[in-house]
Amino acid sequence: MASIYLNKEEAIEVWGEGFEDLAANPQVKFTQENVQVTLKRSKDIVSSNGEKGNVIYFEEPDLATLKLMDTAKGEISKIAILIQACAGIPAASANKIKAADVMLLSKVVAGFLGKPPETSGTV
Repeated sequence: MASIYLNKEEAIEVWGEGFEDLAANPQVKFTQENVQVTLKRSKDIVSSNGEKGNVIYFEEPDLATLKLMDTAKGEISKIAILIQACAGIPAASANKIKAADVMLLSKVVAGFLGKPPETSGTV
């Protein structure tokens, strides 16, 4: 059965304001069941069903996943745990994801945690 993709307004209604910016990104598609991300730089990532490809399907993390993330040291390790758990990707495969794709995936997992705080644009 083909996936029915949500438009931007539907995606925000179903998945929350944390996904507002991502809803306009052509690499990110939303359904009622998951958030699909097409990777640009990483290929042959093994998914939870054992298939290789460049599309990752995210489901919302549960409390156990968030608690596991909380035990990790370092921001990258926390992001890695959420990517692996939400997408069901084995660690060995997740470790092959290129930095540019990790940045997009980190925005996706952050979307599950709510609307990111506003920044002033200065570092």
